[in-house]
Amino acid sequence: MKTKTTNIKYSIKILDNQCKIYINGILHISFKVSEFIGVYTYMEGGYNKEYYIQFNFKSTKLITQYNRIDKWKSVIALLEKENLFE
Repeated sequence: MKTKTTNIKYSIKILDNQCKIYINGILHISFKVSEFIGVYTYMEGGYNKEYYIQFNFKSTKLITQYNRIDKWKSVIALLEKENLFE
């Protein structure tokens, strides 16, 4: 039995107060850096875990859900790379 491997590409672009995160070239999330406060990350479930990133903004929050830990970690790593938590 062959195992299928996928190469997922993640990227982040910050320009003119706008942060955009892409997965395989498709826009995943976009937000104003000046409105960004931080994130809260967590996981739920037993055998089939689900991974979440809660993006907190001055006036709202946005929760993203991932079914694989590598996707979850990759998005967090992009945010850390850009020093958005400082």
